[in-house]
Amino acid sequence: MKSPPLISVIIPVYNCEKYLAEAISSVLSQSYKNTEVLVVDDGSTDNSRSVAERFTKQGRVKYLFQRNLGIGAARNSAIAIAKGKFLALLDADDLWVDDKLALQMKEFEKDRELDMAFGFVQQFRSEEHTSELQSH
Repeated sequence: MKSPPLISVIIPVYNCEKYLAEAISSVLSQSYKNTEVLVVDDGSTDNSRSVAERFTKQGRVKYLFQRNLGIGAARNSAIAIAKGKFLALLDADDLWVDDKLALQMKEFEKDRELDMAFGFVQQFRSEEHTSELQSH
């Protein structure tokens, strides 16, 4: 049986140590397992590096550091080294439900002409940002 296509998951990060572990974990807990995770640190000055590097020992997560060039440049750096047939983008402060990639890959299997798939979003806020939003 042929193995499923590799998906390169690209996570740009800039000073997002508080959420990065959950974002990476949400990828690693996907029901679709054939993934590589590319975390590109866009010049963070917090502990984003140490958070990301905790996951590199598992082998499915790679960490890259670059000087601050912006989110587009960070994504492009990851795309340049991505090995997957498919690319999936995840921001460092977002999470995926466990079957996100599996559901999207089913759509690609059904329609070989499909170029892109995306899904619905469920909004959530952390407590710290909720109070910030209310004061503005």
